[in-house]
Amino acid sequence: MPGSNSSYTVQTVTLANKTTVTEFATPAGKVFALRWSGPALPDYGLILGASIDRFQQQVRVLRAAGRRGGPVDIRDQGLVVVSTGHAGSYQGYAYLESLVPATVDVAKLLNAME
Repeated sequence: MPGSNSSYTVQTVTLANKTTVTEFATPAGKVFALRWSGPALPDYGLILGASIDRFQQQVRVLRAAGRRGGPVDIRDQGLVVVSTGHAGSYQGYAYLESLVPATVDVAKLLNAME
């Protein structure tokens, strides 16, 4: 896993459901990216904060188009959320393009699953 540097800090927590969430934050403490992996999906409302409404709207669009279950790949106005997996093994990442420090390669940082 990437370590902290002058452009960001890293904090990893294990949720009660045994899913690990890693947060990447600016030196000012603004979380710009997350990565998760574990046996259960994280609470999206908890990890996406103020971006949850955009995420939920895009999921509704996918579902209305007939997309049920399966991977989620949302890219909406600078919000990127990718979530994949199956029961017992989930992984994903999310980031806000506008908050990613200019010196950070977010795809490399998150070990992008794209």
